[in-house]
This record gives sequence, C-alpha cells and structure tokens, in this order.
Amino acid sequence: MKQPIRKIQISIVGVPLFLMGLFLAGMLILQDSGFQKFLAVSLLILIVLFIGLCHSISRPLYLISRSLHHQDAAPLAGLADERTEFGQLARLIQEFFRQREELIAEIQERQRAEQQLRLFSRAIEQSANLVMITDCEGIIEYVNPKFTQVTGYTEAEAIGANPRFLKSGRTASEQYRRLWQTILAGNEWRGEFCNRRKDGTLYWELTAIAPLRDERGTTTHFLAIKEDITNRKKIEAALHASELKYRNVFATIGDALFLVDGRDGRILTVNPAACTLYGYSRKELLALKDIDLASDPTSDAQLPRAESRRLMDRWHRRKDGTAFPADLWVRHFNYKGHTITVAAVRDMSAQKLVERKVVRLNSLYAALSRTNAAIMRQAKPDDLFRQVCQIVAELEQIVLVSISFVNPETSWLEAAAYAGTPAALALHPTVPHATTDPSLAEGMGPCGMAFRLGNPVVSNDFLNDPDSGPWQEWANHLGVRAAAAFPLRRSGGVIGCLTACALELGFFADDITGLLTNLAGEVSFALDLFDRETQREVVAQHIQHMATHDPLTGLPNRTLLLDRLSQAIHGARRKQHYVGILFLDLDHFKTLNDSLGHDIGDQLLRAVTERLRDSVRQEDTLARQGGDEFILVLPDMAEPAFAGRVAEHLLRALRAPFALYHHIMHVNASIGISVYPVDSEDPMTLIRFADSAMYHAKAAGRADYVFFTSELNVRVSELFILSNQLRQALEREEFILHYQPQIDLATYRVTGMEALIRWRHPDKGLISPIKFIPIAEEAGLISAIGEWTLRTACAQARRWQDAGLPAVPIAVNLSAPQWLQPDLEKQVITALESQSLAPHLLELELTESLLMRDTDKMIQTMHRLRARGVRFAVDDFGIGYSSLSYLKQFPVDHLKIDQSFVRDIPADPDDAAIATAIIQLGKSLRLTVIAEGVETSAQLNFLREHGCDIAQGYYFSSPLPADGCAEFLARQSGVN
Repeated sequence: MKQPIRKIQISIVGVPLFLMGLFLAGMLILQDSGFQKFLAVSLLILIVLFIGLCHSISRPLYLISRSLHHQDAAPLAGLADERTEFGQLARLIQEFFRQREELIAEIQERQRAEQQLRLFSRAIEQSANLVMITDCEGIIEYVNPKFTQVTGYTEAEAIGANPRFLKSGRTASEQYRRLWQTILAGNEWRGEFCNRRKDGTLYWELTAIAPLRDERGTTTHFLAIKEDITNRKKIEAALHASELKYRNVFATIGDALFLVDGRDGRILTVNPAACTLYGYSRKELLALKDIDLASDPTSDAQLPRAESRRLMDRWHRRKDGTAFPADLWVRHFNYKGHTITVAAVRDMSAQKLVERKVVRLNSLYAALSRTNAAIMRQAKPDDLFRQVCQIVAELEQIVLVSISFVNPETSWLEAAAYAGTPAALALHPTVPHATTDPSLAEGMGPCGMAFRLGNPVVSNDFLNDPDSGPWQEWANHLGVRAAAAFPLRRSGGVIGCLTACALELGFFADDITGLLTNLAGEVSFALDLFDRETQREVVAQHIQHMATHDPLTGLPNRTLLLDRLSQAIHGARRKQHYVGILFLDLDHFKTLNDSLGHDIGDQLLRAVTERLRDSVRQEDTLARQGGDEFILVLPDMAEPAFAGRVAEHLLRALRAPFALYHHIMHVNASIGISVYPVDSEDPMTLIRFADSAMYHAKAAGRADYVFFTSELNVRVSELFILSNQLRQALEREEFILHYQPQIDLATYRVTGMEALIRWRHPDKGLISPIKFIPIAEEAGLISAIGEWTLRTACAQARRWQDAGLPAVPIAVNLSAPQWLQPDLEKQVITALESQSLAPHLLELELTESLLMRDTDKMIQTMHRLRARGVRFAVDDFGIGYSSLSYLKQFPVDHLKIDQSFVRDIPADPDDAAIATAIIQLGKSLRLTVIAEGVETSAQLNFLREHGCDIAQGYYFSSPLPADGCAEFLARQSGVN
C-alpha cells in the first residue's frame, strides 16, 4: 500500500516542480522583459499553488501511507475528523482496521475453541475410564475405545442400543430406579454396577452419570463415566476374607490378646480368651487400661511402649481379685500415625504348678538321697531319727515331722524324734498321742491307721476329716491342712510310724506319697541294720566291694583299676621297672550276646573271667572295663616284651572252646598293649593308648595283640575318615565284586563261585572287606551293602550265562543284620526275578551265630526260599558255637570250614582234629563240606584224604574280577 501512495505523491508534486523548472528556464533564456514578467508572476502563482497542494494533498496521503504501512489507525486520528475526502477516506481506513481486528479476534477465538475441543476429544478417546453419552431416552450416541475394550462390544454394536444390554442381573432394580430418579432431576448419580461383558464374564464398574445441558439449561444428553473396578473388588474380597480369617484367629486363639493404644495404654479390643482369663466382659475390658490388669498397678506394670519383647513372670489380677502368673509377648505396629501395642497374655499357673511340683519332687529325691547318706553315716538310731526328721521338715510346706514307735505295754505311739517349724515345735508337747487301739478316737487318725494296716495313710483335707477330731484344735492353730503317716518296720513287722503334716491342702499327692514311702522304707532298712550290727558291717563291706568291683564278674572295676595302676606306676618309678597295660576285647561277642540272649552272654563273661584269672599272676590286676572289655595291669615288668608274652598266653587260653548250656562256643580276643614309661606316665593316657592298639588289632584281623605306637593315633584318624567315606561309597558306585572259584576235589571242576566284595577307593585303591566291613557294621551300612552285593552277584551270573559260559552257582555271604530284615525274602526273590536267574544258581551263606537267632522265623524264611530252589551254606563253621539240634532243623546244603582251621593243617594237630571233625559231622548230616583258604598241596591232600568235597583258596585261584573269572570259566569249560 505504501508504494502506490508514494507514486501518487511523486506524481502530484512532480508536475508543479516540472512547470516551475520550465518557467525558471524561460526567464533565463528569453530576453523579453514582458514575457519574463509574465513568467515570474506565473512562477510565483505556481509556487503558491505548490505550497497549497503540498499542504492539502501530500500530508493526508503521507498520513494514510504511514497508517497503512504500520497497520495502525492511530496516525489517522486527526485526519479522520476533517470533513474532506481524505477525512472520509481516513474514517473508512479506521473502520477497516477495526473490522479486521474483530475478525482476527473471532478467528483466534474459534481456533482456541477448536483446539480445546480436540483436546477434550483426545482426553475422552484416550481416557482410562469408560465414557458413554446417551440421549434423554438412554440411547447410546457415543462410546470411547475403553468402553469397547472392557465390554467387548464394538462401537457399532453399542451406538443406537440401550445400556441395558450390559446388565448381569446382579444389580438390584431399586438401584436403577434411584439412578433415573437422580439424573432426571438434573443431579449427578454415583454408584457401582456388576455388568456382563460380551463374552459372558462379569465385571464391576464404578459409574458417575451427569446430565448435559444446552445454552438454555435444558438437558439434552447424559454423560456416563465408568471405572473398571473388578480387580479392586477382588482385592476387597481378599482383604475381607483375610480380615475374617484374622478375626477368626483373633477370636479362637487360646491366649488372651489385647490391642492397646500406645499413647495412654487404653485397651482398644480383646478376644474372647481375654474375657475368659480375666473374668471381665468385653465392654468392661474396653473401659480399662493395660496397667489396670496388673496385680500391682505401678508404672513398671504397664506394657512397654516402644520395644517388642517377651515379659515373663508378670502377676496379673482377675476381676474376682485372684492373681495369677502370666507371660506376655508384646509387639508394636503403626496405624494412622499412632503406635498400637499387641499383647498376648498366657496364664502360666499350670506351668508354675508343674515347675513347683518338679522342684518339690527334686527336693524329695534329694531328701531321699540325704536319708541314704545319713543311714550310711549315723551309727546311733536316735541320731539317725533326728536327722531324718530334720531332712523331711526342711521340705516346702512341711510344718511338723515325727518318728514314733509303739509302746508294747500301753499300745500308744511315743515320739522318738521330731522336727518342724518353731511354732510347731513349741506346740508339740500338747499334740495328742496316737494309739494302735481302734476303739479310741486317737487310734483312728493317720498314724494309728497306718500302723494297723501296714500301708501309708493320707488325709489331704485334715481339718474336714472326721477321724482327725483329737487333733483339730492343734491343726487349726498351726494351719495344718494335710497329714500322712508311713509305717516303719523291723524284721518285717510294723513297729512305728513316720508322720508328716503340711500346710497345703492336698499336698500328699501320689508321687510325693510314693517318695515318702520309699524314705520310710529306707528308715525301716536302717532299723534292721541297727538291729543286726554284724549284718550292718557285712552290708558296708558289700557296698564297698560293689563300689570297686564289677557286679557280674567280681573283678575290680575302673575305680579300683586306676588305683591299682597308679600304685603300680609309683612302684615301677621307684624300682625303674615297666608296667604293662593290656586292653582285651572279645571278638564278635555282641553277635553272640544278641543271638543267644544276655543270660548266656553273662555266663560266657564269667567263664572268660575265670579263664583269664587263672592265666595271670597273683600280683596282676584283672579288671572289667565294661561290656566285653577287660584290662590287665602287669606291674614290675623287667622288659616290655613280657607284656607280649602274657598276651600270647591269654590268647591261647581263650582258644579252647567254652561249653555252656549245650552250646560249644569259640571265643577269640583282640588285645592292645601300652607300656609305662615307654608310651606315657599318665594312667588314663596309658589306658587310652592300649584301647587304640586294641582297635588296631581288630582292624588287622582280630585274635591277635598289638603294641601301641605313635603311628596308631594316625591310624585311628584314618579309620574315622574311612567311616565317613564309606557312607558315600554306595552312591558313588565304588564297590565291586571279585569271585573265587570253588573246586570239586574229585573232578577238579568248578562247582561254584563265591562273591567277595571289594571297595575301589578313589585314593587308596582296592580295600579288603576285612578293613571296611567292621566299620560298615558299626555305621549301620552293612544291610545296604549286602543288598547291593546280592543284586550285583545275580546280575553277573546272568551276564556269564548270556556270554555262553557254564551256569555255576554263586555264593553270597549275607550279614546278620540283613538276615534279620523282615523283607529279606522279598530282596532275594526280586534279585533273582529281575535277572531271570534260576534260584538253584544262588547260594546264601550264614554264620553259625545266626542259627540261634529268632530260630522259628529263620527256619520259615529259609524253607520258603529253599522251596523256590535257593541253596544255603553255613560259613566259618567252628569259630563260634555249634548246636547240632538247631543245625538239623535248617535246610542247609553246605558246611564251610573256616580258613583259621585250614591254615595250619596238617602240622597243627588241634586244627587237623577240628577240620576232620567238621568233615565227619557234615558227612553224617549228608551235607557238602567246603574248605576255605586252601593254599598248599599239603592242605589239599589232607582235606581230600579225609573226605572234604570242595575247596577254595589261592592254591586254585585268587579272587578274580568279573572278566578274569569269565576267562577262568572259559578255560575250565573249553569255551572260546
């Protein structure tokens, strides 16, 4: 707009300026004065006209140009007031600017409205709540995406429909009626609905419905904003269930529970157990504070306000005023900024009564022990009676105790001694005496009744006892509530009574009465001792002997042994001699004791004691350590080797069989030896070292002796480690089986194989069963190992047959614990059937000791297995004991001679005789005899000449692994 006006300005001003230029040039060029005057006048007129033109045209045009350039009507304010064409033009321009500003403002307002509408639209579309708009009739006109997401209905399905298609039938019709009543009245309604989705599932929604009004305030639509509260409802249901559970637990728990305001101790709520415990109603308890329940309501009695802890031995008081001991468990939690204390109160009355009873019984036991000690110490009866009365009177609740004896001439009981409280002692002379005469009132009390009946008589409610008449005044004055009398005997006859009176009602319960009866019996025993002083001395000597000697064998016990050993060490130190300690343990005694019974075991221990006693010097001390262990002290030894010679002598002495109750038993022993001062100078250490050496002798094969060395301590540690590793050997599959052929001595053909277990230790290599089987027995693992051996042996027999090798029986030695398992028969059958192995190819070996253990059951099990074809052998025959009557009852096929009898034949006549006897015995019983441990041709010739059927040992083959045994069988049978 500025450029056109500028051009107009230039055109209007330029023309006059051009004319003035022409006039001025004419005046200068022309010489005519008249014409110059004319031009000068014209130029002057033209200048005047130019000035007027600039004032009337150029200025308005400049103002209009400036106003249009700056888009501002302010410069035209003065021009618009003029009544000229420029003034009119200025007014038009001002009106243009005003209309333009109004138009711009209207456009901006519409843009802001459109932007706000778009924002509201996005808010509704993207709202997390369901939005629905209906007309006044309830017809849906709009739903947002959240609506379709939650309900499952599409927008097309919802628009035009009535919201009633969402109804589930779970919302009451009354709620819908109130809804319409509220919104039709122009108010907002809020509430919850349980509606149904398109897929039939139910959901909960929290709904707010408000009317939409037009400019006139008329309702045109309804806006419903809904929130899906299904999860909240589930949480509320869970919380409600949890609250119900809490309330049920709170109401049914046995302890009294309190919720207490941590600010002032006011009780907020209680459970029914609290009402029961304290005797208050719930309303009464809620009006109290925690300190009001304490027996002594001081500041210390209130519950701790900050720390959570257990409070013990607090005394509380019930509504009826009775106090009781209570334990309290106090915890705290915050609720709405306040500390709430939870207190669980448990009535400890019953426990305190039990504790009190235990203390009382302990006191009675102590009194009984003190009475026994008094009997041993006191030489005069009167001193004993006084001390016994004092002991009983010191018991809790006892007020008076007396020992009375009957006067044969008067039949009245006269006190020989009494003790009690000072008040009772002061009144004792006034206590009416009792009599044995039932016709008198004094004869019907506890003392007279106990004397006549010969049994304890108790009156636990003495004041209300109709027979306590003569003593009522005295008992009431002292507060006696219970009394009891216990007869005292001499030579079997009642001669007096011990009478006790107590302050507590019902004090003489059965257990207390029983202990006091025992105490009276001890006093009666003392009466007999006093009556027979000579017998007293004998008894004292007997007690002394029992204190220092073993009651079973009569040998010195550990106490006397240590005394004798200390004396021997003292003498050897003075003479510079040696002292030997032999620790002897019988081999396999536990098996024998469990098999034949403890009576025969005790008889065997006595027989062993006699044989050992006959084998030692008079100055030696033979003691029984306990069980089957003996210790021998050899004083004044000139050299340590003497102890070894004594050990050999003892082993030879025990080698001869023992005959007890028709049983022939062979007993061996393992002996450990320590020597003073070579090994130690301390008696206890010497015994411990000898014990360690004895265990080494057992580990080395038993029936031998071993001197202690420092290396044995290392060995004991190794055995402990080995025991722990043995528990893991089965899981790690570290056990393997070797097999030793059994050779028929007539044909020299293989007739069977014996399975022998080995432990393939990851560090120590193959370990012999001699080393780990005893450890397995002690650790309780032998049954599991035996079951593994049975399964593995049967599996190997099947593999040999599948390889085309001849089928030979496999002998498996079962341990005693495995034989005694109730499912042994099932184990054997399972092992055979799992490998489809013929039962006659399995032979089970048992030891002699098992023949006597649970015989009927053993015989039944063996007969059932024998009926299936399983064969049996008696292993290590001759080393334990024999009972031919039992042996005949068992379905045994083979009798195996232990290698200890084969080792020294034919050189040792005793072993030769035993082996011959076993062979003859087997023949007479029609049993096949097998000799173990054959290593030389001399042994083989002897056994064959005396009729032995089968032999096994290193002479034929060492125990072989499965592959080596297969090669052995192949060579024997010619199989490639």
